[in-house]
Order: sequence, then C-alpha cells, then structure tokens
Amino acid sequence: MNNEQIPLFFDAVKNFKFLLKSLSYPSSICWVFRDDIYEKRINETIVHIPIPENRVELIKKAYNNGRKKGMVKMQGLCSIGPTTVSTVWYPKTEEDRIQGFEYGINVSVRNPFCPAKTVEDKYWWLLKTFSPAYKQYHRFDHHIMLLSSEVA
Repeated sequence: MNNEQIPLFFDAVKNFKFLLKSLSYPSSICWVFRDDIYEKRINETIVHIPIPENRVELIKKAYNNGRKKGMVKMQGLCSIGPTTVSTVWYPKTEEDRIQGFEYGINVSVRNPFCPAKTVEDKYWWLLKTFSPAYKQYHRFDHHIMLLSSEVA
C-alpha cells in the first residue's frame, strides 16, 4: 500500500468523526499527544488542559509523516464532556511497527472509552511529570502515542 491509498488528513478526520458518531461517541475532536495525557488506570485518564492551539497542525504533520511511511493510526482515547480526546500515531522506526498492522490507516476507539478528568493547574501537571508513575506510563505507552516534541 502506498501513501495515495491512505486518505488525506481532512478526509480521514471526516471518516473518523463518522465512526465516532456511529458508536454514539462525541464527534467533536480534541487532539492530544502523549505529553498532554496520563492514564493512571485503564479507566482513569487525566488530560492537561488547555490543549495548545498548535495541536491540529502538529497532528496533521504527524498524520502526514505516517502517510509517507504508509502506516498511520487515528484513535479516540477518552472523552471530556461533548468532545472525544484523540491522537494520531505512526511508526518512526521499523521496530515501532505493530505486528499485524503492516500498511494503511487504522481508525479506532480505545476500549474502555471513558470520561477523562482534566487538570488546568500547570504546576500540578509539571510536578506530575516528574513522578515515577507518569514516567513509567510514558515508557510503556510509546507505541500508542507520540510526544508533541517528536513531531515539531
């Protein structure tokens, strides 16, 4: 599969919103990277808000990087009110490729799809990023989400 067979970003978002609606999830999307989110447990996610305004452009860049490599994943992670918190992922190296997912686009919603808690306090978030639990989460969840600095 070549990158022409993976839809352009805005077409993929349109299809993703259709999937969200068909599953009765919010079709309004808030784009995040790994550094915006912390999953304490499988059903307890914390999202640092406000999300920087450049997220859509960075997500689009990540999507296009994946499109060039022939493999991209778009995933709904959780919800904040009437919004689905979502991300885009692509393999940066051959070792990052997921077994059974060779080429193309994978559009999905995480299961369980749960409401997230939000944190606005930037100092609380900064302290949390130094915690061993946060670091462990990011060490083992690298194949699911990119850091914003990995795309910028």
